[in-house]
Amino acid sequence: MIPLDQLKESSMYQLIAEEGLKEGLKEGAAETLRLMIAKRFPELDVRDEISRISDPSVLQRLCVEMIDMPDAASLQKQLTAILKS
Repeated sequence: MIPLDQLKESSMYQLIAEEGLKEGLKEGAAETLRLMIAKRFPELDVRDEISRISDPSVLQRLCVEMIDMPDAASLQKQLTAILKS
């Protein structure tokens, strides 16, 4: 059996850890965005659109930008543009 310290130094372990961290960031940002949308625009259901965004930084940016959006249509338009690119 490989000692844990040696295993942690392997490139495979580091790759798996990085992927896990990225997925965790994505899920956290997506959940935060969903909660913010539910609070601000409760009539808007964009869960499917949010789940299709894989970049955590895009999700975080949307959280910040949503604060200044005047209405749900503006958010929907932004999500549509992101998913097209």
